Amino acid sequence: MPSGLTTGGIDLDDIFLPYTSGPKASQTGYQVSGSDLANRYAPYTSGEKASVTGYQVAGNDLANIFAKYVEVGLKGGTIRVIRFMGRALGSWIFKTNGEVEALGGLVNPHEIWLPSGSASDYDIRFTHLSGNTPSGVFNSWMNLSRTRRFTLSTNGSHKTCSVRVEIRKAGANTVLVFNDYHIHVEAAPA
Repeated sequence: MPSGLTTGGIDLDDIFLPYTSGPKASQTGYQVSGSDLANRYAPYTSGEKASVTGYQVAGNDLANIFAKYVEVGLKGGTIRVIRFMGRALGSWIFKTNGEVEALGGLVNPHEIWLPSGSASDYDIRFTHLSGNTPSGVFNSWMNLSRTRRFTLSTNGSHKTCSVRVEIRKAGANTVLVFNDYHIHVEAAPA
């Protein structure tokens, strides 16, 4: 449900990033359904700001208090890899140019995770959810100034894994976007 607070005909929900977790901004005095906007929107920490809204808190516009809403695309998806001889390998690769690449399988992979600016403005975290343990760095925030990936491989038996991928502004506590990615690999003997 929209906030009902608008500027230039645009609802604040379309201007500010929703709050998900971590520290909150200070109370603003503006409320939606009896709850302060600090419970609705993520605090501004760094980077590009939203346009001035005209809503003021002690002379400070909300654009200086809350994070700008950014369209970030993480579609999630599944890689299925079957090899009849040798090793089967599947990887999800998050590149510094903003692309997400599915290596090793048939997918519709073209998605862009980078909303604006430089890849080094963002961090990524992989969390192993289920199945076999893939290779890669898990449960730690990593800066996206370098390509990041996780991989699952096998020389025989069927293996599968599910991994949650989260992206945030570098050093911030608020996750901008997340989705789950899956790999299924199987290698049959020659």
